[in-house]
Amino acid sequence: MNDLLRNNLAVESYREFIPKAQAMNSPAVSDSLVAKAIDFIKNNANKQIQVSDVVNYVSVSRRELERRFKKSPNRSIHREIKLTKVQLISKILLETSDNISEIAAKLGFANVAHIARYFKDIEGISPLEYRRKNLCARS
Repeated sequence: MNDLLRNNLAVESYREFIPKAQAMNSPAVSDSLVAKAIDFIKNNANKQIQVSDVVNYVSVSRRELERRFKKSPNRSIHREIKLTKVQLISKILLETSDNISEIAAKLGFANVAHIARYFKDIEGISPLEYRRKNLCARS
């Protein structure tokens, strides 16, 4: 099996978590262009996307989209991507037994250290600590 096909299968394996992640912390946005961008981000959270991908999708300049994001939801496009991806990672951590390296590979992270830094920037703790803390709280 070639690498592209293997990666596509891995990405699709987490597709079921996207609707659950979308339901979490969805900001109410009155700007239809920003709402379209946020929908794109949420629908592609299981893939490696960049700000340029979002800008291309909504067909507006990066500067204009960044300006609109600053008004509502009052954060950058990059931050929105990060928040959305961390929401997805959180759901996967709590609803599967996949280890961190499997999650990292399936979501396109280079390695465990990269996903851990990415996650810790938003949550303040490592993915493993998050899983332990939240699974213990559920018991």
